[in-house]
Amino acid sequence: MAHRKGLGGLVLAGLMSIGLAGVAAAQNLPPIRGDITKVEGNNVTIKSPDGKDYQLVLADDVRVQAVVPMKVEDIKPGDFLSITAEPVGGDKHHLKGLGISIFPPGNKPNPGQRPWNKTPTSLMTNADVTAAVVKSGTGELTVAANGETYKLDMPPGTPVTTSKPGTKALIKVGASAFVNGPVEKDGKIMAPTMNIGTEGARPPQ
Repeated sequence: MAHRKGLGGLVLAGLMSIGLAGVAAAQNLPPIRGDITKVEGNNVTIKSPDGKDYQLVLADDVRVQAVVPMKVEDIKPGDFLSITAEPVGGDKHHLKGLGISIFPPGNKPNPGQRPWNKTPTSLMTNADVTAAVVKSGTGELTVAANGETYKLDMPPGTPVTTSKPGTKALIKVGASAFVNGPVEKDGKIMAPTMNIGTEGARPPQ
């Protein structure tokens, strides 16, 4: 009987190892951005700005967001922004905007600042606008998150967008795309979400 229990323990340990191996096979990847060059069913190829091709598989329940253009003048105190920016002079509390996304009212995901992969030194800051001075296509904003305050400079031409629910019909060759939270599993890159540029806008992240 003891021998059987020992075998049972070995089988259980083996099953647990297999389960853990399955979990370990899924790996979170950095965001992917670029232009869609191929679509075949749920298989999508994106060419990144540096020329690299990414073959992705859309999740069956992929969440598609349509990115639409906005203006600097549309930003006002109380808005919650996703800010892609470079630190000015290495100061993470003084930012130069590379691209701004205005979240729909009531949406305030992941407030705070973190490293980003748009450029080697870029940062992503999700924060509330507490003050805004906007004129002639430029902007100087004060934003705050998690008790930290940041100054944001927005040079002329800084892309400003917002997003709204879209459909898979937007995922087509030639469209600009941004994938946040891709996961590599069993040798495939899975895309749980995809933001697609529309009306001349590109995902600013």
